[in-house]
Amino acid sequence: MVNSIKLNESWPTVEEIRKHAHEIYLARRGDEPGSDLDDWLAAEAQLKAAGKGMMQKADRAADAE
Repeated sequence: MVNSIKLNESWPTVEEIRKHAHEIYLARRGDEPGSDLDDWLAAEAQLKAAGKGMMQKADRAADAE
């Protein structure tokens, strides 16, 4: 069955990762310098996991039809 939601190879985008990494930075350290690479990798992993969850949910909904 074909999914109605398609995530392309460039998802999440660099801009989405950048924004989420900044949110993580602010939540963890406020304005204190920290590990920007760790924040970036965490943001990328979180966004990809969220996308995978959306795909699985769409698959279950399609299978139920």
